Amino acid sequence: MFDIGFLGGGQLARMSIMAAQKMGLRCLSLETGENTSASRVAENVNGDWRSVGNVAELMKVSKFITLENEFVPANVIEEAAAEIGFDLNQVIPGPGVLRIIQDKLLQRQSFAAAGLKGPSFGEVPSDSSLVALPVVFKSRYGGYDGKGTHVVRTAGELEKVWPTVSQGGWMMESFAPFRREVATMVLVSRSGETQVFPPVVTLQPKAVCEFTIPYKDPMGMVLAAETALEAVRAIGGVGLFGVEMFEMPAPYGVEMWMNEIAPRPHNTGHYSLDWADISQFEAHIRVVTGMPLPRFTETPSGMANLLGPASNGSSNLDGARRRTYEVDPSARIHWYDKEVKPGRKVGHINLPPDDNEERLLGRLKGVRDAFWSGYVS
Repeated sequence: MFDIGFLGGGQLARMSIMAAQKMGLRCLSLETGENTSASRVAENVNGDWRSVGNVAELMKVSKFITLENEFVPANVIEEAAAEIGFDLNQVIPGPGVLRIIQDKLLQRQSFAAAGLKGPSFGEVPSDSSLVALPVVFKSRYGGYDGKGTHVVRTAGELEKVWPTVSQGGWMMESFAPFRREVATMVLVSRSGETQVFPPVVTLQPKAVCEFTIPYKDPMGMVLAAETALEAVRAIGGVGLFGVEMFEMPAPYGVEMWMNEIAPRPHNTGHYSLDWADISQFEAHIRVVTGMPLPRFTETPSGMANLLGPASNGSSNLDGARRRTYEVDPSARIHWYDKEVKPGRKVGHINLPPDDNEERLLGRLKGVRDAFWSGYVS
């Protein structure tokens, strides 16, 4: 019998499994393919997490079930559990929460019902003349890292995307003129105990997170923590959640608007692997298995995502490590053992905290560029 069965076998499952192994827990992942990121560190099953039968088989040999992405169909989890009599209380996050998160329109409606601030939103109208610009179109299901999102500012841009977004399965939001994007991790236990990680600023110029740095605005830090926790409560969440928000200008400081929630470990919490009281991945394992939640006191460090380059060159991982450490010996490299493709998240680098934001960002860019210069040289 395995302690935890993971639906998904990518890097998030991998890092959660590694945290679980430190506690002496046995884990099994379910993912299509033999050579997944998670399969390099623990046993895996080559199967489809969209298959009721495959998920039921994982449940048969697992005490607890969790996931590493929000795309596992909620109905598949429910049907698999019903098929073998698996207790849905042992599934974190539960299918009811997943069903809300999987539909971005339902997410927005839940936030609005809870009184949380955010852009105006609605379904896509039948006539493009009814769309007020600028506008953001989002696929209601399956979008991530900018995929399934169109930011439209002009009539010409609207004309190009209209054949796609008018076919159903899309929603629209008013454009949020935010100052910064802010994110944090929220923990909610089965008993209702809560903890919120320190918030970070996420820098994503091309809709994919490139860097995170500590968020230090005193008023904003409080608002971010309160908003994130209320958002998770609004959907009835139990588990670990990555909450993304917009810092908006306000007459007396800042406002915090909700963007989206992910019901799992999140890219913006990766800094916690090296410079925090506890990593988000150990926190994930604790909340899934019902252990007491941790406390957080430390300031986030900086994180640089390693996004696959346009050309792989010689694929020299030894050279990449050496070049990185030559530039900054304090760097901590995390490699996911995934096939390198242009723009794909294949690893990240953490740096220790730095009081100077500009200097930290410069150092993050330096180690990121040094890694790839060594990798493709």
